[in-house]
Amino acid sequence: MVWTDRQVWIEIRQDEVGFLYTKKKNCKSDTSFLYERLPYRIKESNAEENEDLTYVLQCFREKNYGKSLVPAYLIIPFENGLIREMRLPWINKRKRNEAVQYYIRNEIPVLLDDFVYHYSILEDETKEFLHIHLAAARKEIISAYGRIMKEAGYFLQGVEFALSAIGETVNSKRTVIFLQGLKENRAQFILYKNGVPQTVTEIELNQYDQAKYHIYLALKGLELPIDLILTDQSRQAERLARLLMDYSQNDLELANDREFQRQVLWAERQRVKSGKNNNFYKTFLRPIKAKMAAGFLGGILTVMIFFGAVIWFPSFQNYFRVLNENQVLQDQLQHLKSNEETVIWEGWKKEQGVSSLNLKNVGNILPFIREGMNVTRMNYKQGILVLWIESRDNASVTSLIGNLTAAGWKDPSLLEYKYTAEKTSVCLRIKK
Repeated sequence: MVWTDRQVWIEIRQDEVGFLYTKKKNCKSDTSFLYERLPYRIKESNAEENEDLTYVLQCFREKNYGKSLVPAYLIIPFENGLIREMRLPWINKRKRNEAVQYYIRNEIPVLLDDFVYHYSILEDETKEFLHIHLAAARKEIISAYGRIMKEAGYFLQGVEFALSAIGETVNSKRTVIFLQGLKENRAQFILYKNGVPQTVTEIELNQYDQAKYHIYLALKGLELPIDLILTDQSRQAERLARLLMDYSQNDLELANDREFQRQVLWAERQRVKSGKNNNFYKTFLRPIKAKMAAGFLGGILTVMIFFGAVIWFPSFQNYFRVLNENQVLQDQLQHLKSNEETVIWEGWKKEQGVSSLNLKNVGNILPFIREGMNVTRMNYKQGILVLWIESRDNASVTSLIGNLTAAGWKDPSLLEYKYTAEKTSVCLRIKK
């Protein structure tokens, strides 16, 4: 049984889980909101693979709701995700979704295969541009969290990045940096302007000088002053906040509120209530809703057939007429299916020709991969090649770009870049 009148908002953090939930003693009592934090053991692998996390979620449900299936909204850390601000020419509302979908297919093709995404559109007052905020999460991560919630006894209704809910709590004209700790001695900072995340950066804290160097690079490109620093009070975040206060030339204010995490969950509840949440899980809910709709329609059809048989049983003539018309429709449907099979076969042959050409184009770049370079992943679609490369130095990457350009590829661009002492990791996008 699902308690539709009781919902739980859950935030999974570095080493603890936060719960905002409602509880009624009886049907006549007022609804009250409670907040609870439970720690869990961090595993070496990703948080979404942690068995102890499932156990903590299950214990909370059984303690507060027994064996009932509880509807829940989940907010998760921003890891291996994507946020992007886009600006398109102003168009009317009927064509906006189509325009955004076209932009995504051509400019960010990797999203279609590996990510689920959500976007919101803000109109320019002058009606010259549309400002689009795009957020995306990896399908495998969202699916893993959905599996954990199901095993723990929850009916998952939505998943969103915590950074969106945090933005609701800092939605003002101030420019705010939120710092939070990550596992393996890493920290993440998120820059907000008017409550909208502008930049998300991860920093390694293994070495003091290295952290200071990265902070300098991160601050160098900012056009707006930073007014306020917020942290999740983790060890990594507090250390990074001190470095930021020491090496920034701005007068920064540091605010630590023990009730901040509760406010984040309350902000997520308000986002859900107003329909503003970026629900990455809705793609996985569609098959469930389709089954529910099919069952509902099947029940209605059964009731209609029953009453039809009882009330209009004497009307055999109409029954046989409908039966004959149904047979005609069945014959027409069979004919349409035959035509559809022909169309599918022709389309398949066409796709085979395109696939062969794509394989040839991709194969032509393999000789350019030199010793010391490792291609960890490759995506080729609609003439756009996206390469994930690990190299021992930047010169190899530069040489690869030059060789690809000389071979007829064009418009090379770096989508991602990560440098460590051991290797350089880049994501390269180039057109044919």
